[in-house]
Amino acid sequence: MNDPDRSRVRAYLDSCARHVLPNGQVLIQGYPRDWQPSSEWRDLGGVRLRLRSFELDGAQLRGEMEYVVAGQTLFHAFEALLATEAQIDADLEAAGLRRHRYLDDAGSWTEAVPRAGVATA
Repeated sequence: MNDPDRSRVRAYLDSCARHVLPNGQVLIQGYPRDWQPSSEWRDLGGVRLRLRSFELDGAQLRGEMEYVVAGQTLFHAFEALLATEAQIDADLEAAGLRRHRYLDDAGSWTEAVPRAGVATA
């Protein structure tokens, strides 16, 4: 949902809409609502990670993640858009989906469902 190229986001959501059952759900992960970039180390399972470097220009984020796993260090450069709820809802709507609810308090996980009356395969 946070790909800066909204056409890729919409293509992904179009694919989800084609494959979800009429009473099914699509689970979408994004950035938490109040997320702010931080270079602090944190541990997630057996992975130590941090946002090694970043540039935030409005809602556009460019950065590099650093991961330490089993003694090996890995780097991942990325670009993201901190998409607003309105942008996400517009993308869902364009694909024939709608936000049903957030699955966590931070708003990181969204459950989307087919819009009533929209045919999906």
